[in-house]
Amino acid sequence: MIFVKSNKYNVTFAYPNVSLNNEFIGIGEIIASSKDYVDKAKYEIFSRKNINHSEILTASSILANKPRKFLRNIYAKKEDKQLYSDGSMGLAYLLAKIHCAKPIKPVYYNKKIWTTGSPELRGKEPFLSDVFQNQFDVKLNAFLLQKTDKIFFVPEANMKPEFIEKCNNLDIELLEVKQFSKLSSKKIFQKKKIVQVNGNELEFIVDAIFKKSIVGILKTYWFKIFLILSIISIVS
Repeated sequence: MIFVKSNKYNVTFAYPNVSLNNEFIGIGEIIASSKDYVDKAKYEIFSRKNINHSEILTASSILANKPRKFLRNIYAKKEDKQLYSDGSMGLAYLLAKIHCAKPIKPVYYNKKIWTTGSPELRGKEPFLSDVFQNQFDVKLNAFLLQKTDKIFFVPEANMKPEFIEKCNNLDIELLEVKQFSKLSSKKIFQKKKIVQVNGNELEFIVDAIFKKSIVGILKTYWFKIFLILSIISIVS
């Protein structure tokens, strides 16, 4: 029997799989983990070739605000290689890559977060493109039907008016990613949520999921002080 060390501080980035016939065929999973904490019977080193590794690596470095020195490896569920068929793996891979460099917030420990979207670089800045609409329709319906997982990050461009109405009828919370990033920990998993992400808003997913570095916290603190002092000087 093989014993695996506990990896309770991890998070799973999931992506819904859709076949070429537009049928839902399951959930892919990507994690960032050190080799000592990964279940090698379930996961293998991520080795997909149908993904833009170069752009995602650059985007992850920009969003993590760190050089390309990663403390963990990327792993995927073994059976995903057979199931994977469409282009929505990118966002899950990007977030896992960022997790290699940044710790997640405690509220996400042992949680599964659904994602879809195609990250790329536009003007040397990270950008989230939409996915094929017919496949997105299937993915969204799959999320609405399942009862376990609570969060799904989606490209705002894929959200049609009829989906918004359907979510409202099912009491699914619809949020912009900026709103979601400001939620208290108690509210994040209270209700099932669909989080809409505009193309240039990937940084707000990072703010929502990952802990801020000490440098980042200090920058925010001093910026607020500077803003207050500026207002005081203008008023006086």
